[in-house]
Amino acid sequence: MRFPIFDDRVQLWFALLPLPAALDWFTQAVGGRGSRNSVRVVTGALLGAAFTDLIASLLLARWTVVLAGLLVMMLYIIALMVSLRLSGAWRKVIADHFPGIAFD
Repeated sequence: MRFPIFDDRVQLWFALLPLPAALDWFTQAVGGRGSRNSVRVVTGALLGAAFTDLIASLLLARWTVVLAGLLVMMLYIIALMVSLRLSGAWRKVIADHFPGIAFD
């Protein structure tokens, strides 16, 4: 059975859905910007849709889509980590989220 939602073009859009949530988190963590519930609801819904698509792909044994989704997730994490490191904001993020950890 073929599902139109698993069309390659649609999957590309699902791969981009976590981007607003990642950018929202990054700008809050680095810039000290406050968040609004409306932004959190929208970015959370988009992120949830991407995760739902990944889980559905796993359950339907669409292994290429699952591996591609995991690769995209890994790229998001690496991009955030590199951005934090290059901007020097990693110390602020660690201090905010893990109080009591001492730096050199």
